[in-house]
Amino acid sequence: EELLSVAFAGVPSSPRMYQTAGDLYLVNENLLSYNNKSTLPPFYNYERYLDIDNGVSGYEYSADETKFKVTAFASNPCNVIVIRYEAEGREKINLKIHLERGRFFDECGKYDSSSIFLSGKLGSDDLTFHEIVKAESDGNVFTEGEYLFIRKATEVTLYISIATSFRYYYPDNGTSDLI
Repeated sequence: EELLSVAFAGVPSSPRMYQTAGDLYLVNENLLSYNNKSTLPPFYNYERYLDIDNGVSGYEYSADETKFKVTAFASNPCNVIVIRYEAEGREKINLKIHLERGRFFDECGKYDSSSIFLSGKLGSDDLTFHEIVKAESDGNVFTEGEYLFIRKATEVTLYISIATSFRYYYPDNGTSDLI
């Protein structure tokens, strides 16, 4: 018990806290159109999966005569998280994407016509961070303020990259170079 109380927390016993880079909101606007209706469309063939050997997770389901599939993985060599959406059928993919962080960020908004960003400083030692979400799609991709929109797509690939000045001298260059 004595060893546990002096060594379990690590050295030093009160290191600076780790912080998240923020929250990524992915809103499926196809479902929002049902908010004012009494029932959602019937969902069927819902399946989640996690492939540990290949490091891939995802889910798929059918609704309104359309099969939707979402696949995600993280690439350490490329320093990105990839999320892929696919729709097969009459319905299309319509997404609204937003980055948010409650505290300790300086700016967010449009990075370019298909990307949004969030950046800021963390604490007193001037550690900075920068994150970008970029979309590639066969549909219409555009930004409006701090939001990224995808409309009428059958395929969407999102690339999420986050860098800090702990590893990159200019983290905004680190994320944009990776995407």
